[in-house]
Amino acid sequence: MFYKIKKKGISRGFTIIEMLIAVVIFTIALSLLISVSASSLKVSRSSQESLIGNYLSLEAVELVHNIRDQALLNRGITNLEWHSLFGGPEIFDDDGCFGGTGTCNFYIDNGSPVLGNCSECKVFFDENEKYYFQTYHDEPGGGNMTPFQRKVRIAPSNDGENEEIYVLVETTWPGGGVSYGENLYLYQ
Repeated sequence: MFYKIKKKGISRGFTIIEMLIAVVIFTIALSLLISVSASSLKVSRSSQESLIGNYLSLEAVELVHNIRDQALLNRGITNLEWHSLFGGPEIFDDDGCFGGTGTCNFYIDNGSPVLGNCSECKVFFDENEKYYFQTYHDEPGGGNMTPFQRKVRIAPSNDGENEEIYVLVETTWPGGGVSYGENLYLYQ
């Protein structure tokens, strides 16, 4: 014969208070995890925009290098002047990007980079080809508008010679901005 022994005072489950405490702890842990995830996404997005902004600025400085170097290769070493490299003297007057009062951008015309005037200097992105570009006078050119604006300013050097220029590229976006400047010499 079997006898059942009953133990008094031992509970076989959680009480309501224990369950509420467990739910509160779980909720706090989950909200902290969501908060950390949201802040890491924000930092990631900010880093991505900063990387793209730096890339766009450096690209414009390199385009000025490229235009200068390509002109020297195509024409040989002759008496080049800066305005002949960038489309004529109108680029270099006070209304253009030369002299510091106006702003310019780079756009592609017949496969070559061209320096032209812009007002807002918007940057577009082509989803199909995966590249950033600017257009003549900020006209939409078949891409999606980005939050970036890239402005190029070119100023003559202070020495009075026409052999050196200062290139300043400013790229801005709603979360920040970056600028790069470089002195360039026109090799003769």
